[in-house]
Amino acid sequence: MSENPKNRWEFLKIKREAEDQLKKLVRSWFDEDKVFKDITTALVIPNKKGRLIIFSKSKKQFTVAGADFIKLIVNKYLKCTQGKKEPVKVKILKRDGMIVQTGDKIAEIEGNIKILLSLERIILNLVSILSGIATETRELVKLAKGVKILSTRKTAPGLRYLEKYAVCVGGGFTHRKNLADAVLIKDNHIKALGGIKNLCKIINEKQSKIKKLIKSGTQFEIEVQNQDELESLLDISKYFGKITIMLDNFMYNALKRAIKKIKEFSKKHGIEILVEVSGGVNLQNIRKIAKLKPDFISAGYITIQPRIPDISADIVPI
Repeated sequence: MSENPKNRWEFLKIKREAEDQLKKLVRSWFDEDKVFKDITTALVIPNKKGRLIIFSKSKKQFTVAGADFIKLIVNKYLKCTQGKKEPVKVKILKRDGMIVQTGDKIAEIEGNIKILLSLERIILNLVSILSGIATETRELVKLAKGVKILSTRKTAPGLRYLEKYAVCVGGGFTHRKNLADAVLIKDNHIKALGGIKNLCKIINEKQSKIKKLIKSGTQFEIEVQNQDELESLLDISKYFGKITIMLDNFMYNALKRAIKKIKEFSKKHGIEILVEVSGGVNLQNIRKIAKLKPDFISAGYITIQPRIPDISADIVPI
């Protein structure tokens, strides 16, 4: 369950996409870890039943994410070993989005100890990484007090939908999931064109196409990195009716002036200009940035540098 009711629809959609991604990936994870050739377990562990208890050793509470996928991983394993009919029971004690305290049990998996030992690390890795992302996001969401927190495309290759799902579990929003999701003209696009003035010229030439994209619901966003670029962009934004401006790596006072200028310009010309703040966002400055009332704040670190909670597992023979 998402921490933020405002992102409920997005949460449900990205969860389906994350499940689809997991179904495609999980067999490759089995192959990578050679779970069907676990020589240690085969050598010393007899065929007997046990219970794998997944629990928190973390000193701080965290928001769990990925626990809802444990059953999918187990079922995929069993499907891959068709000749072995091994009943495995999965009991989820902390569903995604729930708060986990030190010592809390997250899940219990009951079945052949050989299966449990082979799957232990894959399950722990996934739940740990996604829980770290969900927790970082949740902390930002609380401090932002109503300003939408966006994730970025700074995700591990192959894990994007799972990581963006974790962001939604923490109450954030996915923003752009891939290059086909939205028009987002960034600094390197502008550099490749030789500067903001050349970009504005091209945008002017493609007004009708851009208007069609916006009318169809496609987000149209341009990143600016200084006051001069903002001035040039505002000059042409009035032609489109709706546009998002990303203020990237602005110092606080410049950011304050820029947001004020955009809001005044938007009101004067009767157009909808949304503001996204990006670059250097963290737990220490998020509250101050949010007070400026941008529409969105994006933070790449929540997916590439999350603090990972200490999640462990114990085997209990039964």
